[in-house]
Amino acid sequence: MALSKSLLLIPCILALAGCDAAAIPGAGGAGGTGGTATTGLTIPACDTEFNRISTQGATAAMPTTVQGTYKGKTELVLHAVGNTADEKGVVVGDIDVAVNWTEGSAANPFSGTITNFSGEYEGNPITYTGTLNSTGVPNSILRLAIPQLPTGGFAPGIDANSRTGTMLLGFAGNLTTNGHTDGANVALTGGFGANAPTAFGAAGGTMGNLNGDLLPTTGSFYIVKQ
Repeated sequence: MALSKSLLLIPCILALAGCDAAAIPGAGGAGGTGGTATTGLTIPACDTEFNRISTQGATAAMPTTVQGTYKGKTELVLHAVGNTADEKGVVVGDIDVAVNWTEGSAANPFSGTITNFSGEYEGNPITYTGTLNSTGVPNSILRLAIPQLPTGGFAPGIDANSRTGTMLLGFAGNLTTNGHTDGANVALTGGFGANAPTAFGAAGGTMGNLNGDLLPTTGSFYIVKQ
């Protein structure tokens, strides 16, 4: 039941430590050059932690209660308007959320923010001020039975009592860069790791660029219980 990068169609990798503009060649200071600022529009220093979390796989023992503070990262590729094959840059933001969920409870168990977005755009450093909030944006957690294999029966270690957990978490707000302030949003969709101390998955939304254009984004995220 592992949610692999290929299964999630995640184009970029995350890590809790080292995911800042300084980790992107050419974006740690002035003078970044187009075509050399990233490697496939990812941040190489961010590989290790995401791989550590995602290779543990999705939980098969999702608890009936999830509470606590979770922190992590989202990494987002900035695409050209109307052409998601045209990758213009990559940014990383800090996720900080509180979770208070019990199975069967009301919606919106998450509350928190994404801040400190930074990275590069067309080879130039880009930094955003402002905060994206979960307030007023629907979010949810589901505890689900794990289906049998198409051939019948369950995968090794799975039985009729096994449960996995999925999550949907959205953020919205205003971000400012290069004198332009634009509305932005990020949606996180994924699953919980073993016994829900972590969650990881895909991310996407819209953000402004250095010229004030709103660009579509795709990427990934992870969070870890503190």
